[in-house]
Amino acid sequence: MYEGLAVVACGNCRELLFRDSHGPVTGRVGLARLFGDFDLVSALGALGAPAKEVLAYRPPNAKAKRIFRWIPEAVWLQGADGLWLAHDGEFLLLAHGSPWLTRHLLDGA
Repeated sequence: MYEGLAVVACGNCRELLFRDSHGPVTGRVGLARLFGDFDLVSALGALGAPAKEVLAYRPPNAKAKRIFRWIPEAVWLQGADGLWLAHDGEFLLLAHGSPWLTRHLLDGA
């Protein structure tokens, strides 16, 4: 459970599912709630990622970093159509296919 959001990560099926106290949460909403507390660091090369663009996020504190315990390391998990999540133990990574999204988020970071 992260900030009232239950995150179910399946490394074998490479999917993420989200729930809160009201029931299932869509992948896009779940990812937005999850990444919303993390600090955007930069865009990275998408080598080995399932999409053209990758953004790296740093957990804001040790409590937020606990999410890494529930998500397999170095495995891309699809959270929604066109959006994948992975982590390397230090950064939460978001892969997507929209250069516009990268530019928009980096300009606001």
